[in-house]
Amino acid sequence: MRKCKDCGVNIEDRGNRATRCKSCQKVFRDIGSGRANKRYYQLWKFLNEGKFSREELQILFKKRRTECKYADFETRKILKTEMLIISQAERRVTQNER
Repeated sequence: MRKCKDCGVNIEDRGNRATRCKSCQKVFRDIGSGRANKRYYQLWKFLNEGKFSREELQILFKKRRTECKYADFETRKILKTEMLIISQAERRVTQNER
């Protein structure tokens, strides 16, 4: 059984050379640019070390969502990517609690 190298989810249904699930692949890439995610790597690594509880991650997500309301297009794009990373970390924490 093949597993995602980031979150450990079963990826048997993905292509032959896939190493990540679809959600982890979106985070790994810089959402649409096609290059490796360098901009958000530090945030992703920091959130996935397991130091945050689910409630703390939810607060971070809500803060980004509130900031999105008043942001311009470029800033909103950055905030949505950060929200995606935070939601992935929250999903991982939730899976570990079970």
